[in-house]
Amino acid sequence: MPHASLSPPSHTSYELLERIVALYKNNDLAVPDPGWPVDVRVLLLEINEYLSEAEVKIGELQQSLGIVNHDVSEVFARHVGLRPKRYQLHHRIELAKRLLRYPSLQGMSVTEVAMAVGFVSLGAFSKAFKEKAGCAPSTYRLTGNHAPREKS
Repeated sequence: MPHASLSPPSHTSYELLERIVALYKNNDLAVPDPGWPVDVRVLLLEINEYLSEAEVKIGELQQSLGIVNHDVSEVFARHVGLRPKRYQLHHRIELAKRLLRYPSLQGMSVTEVAMAVGFVSLGAFSKAFKEKAGCAPSTYRLTGNHAPREKS
């Protein structure tokens, strides 16, 4: 399935998008504790730095950092609360929620939001978003729902 063709956001939208991403990274991501193992601290910092970069895969990131500890995912989860891939996915979806709700970015398509938070396909983004947020990204944008309402 071919990827949707994207037109670049306007200069103003791009600057706003960059500011929102930077604020999210500075305020909402885990900060490594000096007492954590070095591999965990380094991996966390790198995941945070490249959160919205689509080409960054956790396994490749670990390899490029020279992390060969096969248990690093479990150790990471013990300190951070989530395994590296889940941490990355969680924060990508949380960032997407902010972008979808931000009034000045309403002109961005859901596909553009998906690409801005590191997904390479709308299908993968929509599936992950629905699993985490409980509704489709377009529904979330319109209603701000965090999860579907329970039937009484």
